[in-house]
Amino acid sequence: AGRPKSEPAPADAGASAYQRVIRSTAWVHSDRGGGKLAAGTGTLVDRSRRLLLTNYHVVGDVRRATVYFPEFEGREAKRAIADRKHYQDRAGKLGIGGEVVELDKGADLALVRLDRVPEGIAELPLAADSPDPGQSVHSIGNPGKSGALWVYTPGKVRQVYTKKWKAKLDERSTVSFEAKVIETDSPTNPGDSGGPLANDRGELVGVTQGGALDA
Repeated sequence: AGRPKSEPAPADAGASAYQRVIRSTAWVHSDRGGGKLAAGTGTLVDRSRRLLLTNYHVVGDVRRATVYFPEFEGREAKRAIADRKHYQDRAGKLGIGGEVVELDKGADLALVRLDRVPEGIAELPLAADSPDPGQSVHSIGNPGKSGALWVYTPGKVRQVYTKKWKAKLDERSTVSFEAKVIETDSPTNPGDSGGPLANDRGELVGVTQGGALDA
């Protein structure tokens, strides 16, 4: 008798959400002048109109930004190349310019219209409803303290509510925000800002904005 066939491993919700969301996620650079570069994350939300969603505090008041989408390698080109140097060394080829076309400073949101969208990059569908407390969520970001890009973070929703808060935009200015927020227990770091927060179906439910270091 032959050996019994092994059953395929059950799909991991985090891994499957990551594979759906990664192809919509970008590394965002905003040149603030004087050698200062702000970096964060963004999500392609409309491919036909080439619109990328990120945080206002990622792009600031600069009218242009540069974004990098992941390149893939390995079997069936499924594994994103996570090495920062890969993209920095190929900035002329992989960097895509975009114009900041809409700002909602109060909700810390910005839309960037890209000059082009690479093949294989897809828009991320928007969820019909906000998540509920206790629901699993998944985010992808580019935290500056990590040596890698396209970093996955799991989380659980703690609560969804309207909030007012203040944050430092840079060394000179503090801004006030008021928005509906999804509070999660996801570890969030500088560079994750502007990235997608998705549900198990890989639908966009929110935008990573920041964390509370004292919470």
